[in-house]
Amino acid sequence: MFAGRIIALFVLVAAGALAPKCYYLRPLISPEYGASSTTNDDHVVLKSEKLTKFDVVPGLKGFGTVSLKVVGSEKYLRHANYIMRIHNYDASELFSADASFHLLKNCANGYMLQSLNYPNMAIKFDGQLLHLADMPPHPNNNFCWILTQQW
Repeated sequence: MFAGRIIALFVLVAAGALAPKCYYLRPLISPEYGASSTTNDDHVVLKSEKLTKFDVVPGLKGFGTVSLKVVGSEKYLRHANYIMRIHNYDASELFSADASFHLLKNCANGYMLQSLNYPNMAIKFDGQLLHLADMPPHPNNNFCWILTQQW
């Protein structure tokens, strides 16, 4: 039931037919944690408090993609040098590609976020750090994510 609503949400967002809402990006196997930008730099890490809220919006580049925009700002989740970061929007092709992801239903109750410009890579967490890594041939819990509206 929950997974069906997520699929419908992403289809509507990617098609531009749904207003974005605030979501927390959480690892499927540890939903008590979530993505958070750090105070010392622009890296995104997993924390149990002060999570970053994202609007899920149509992808900045690519058909059927989504981008995660920080609520109340012009900042987006993107990768740079394979590390997930929160950066201010810029109109470059590279930024748009780095901030656009395909949502793959490769996980039982979650999704892999596949990089648009590195299609063999997806967002993974190791310890606390979020980064791009080669996608495994079979779903791996460190690649599986859910978006929730509640803290």
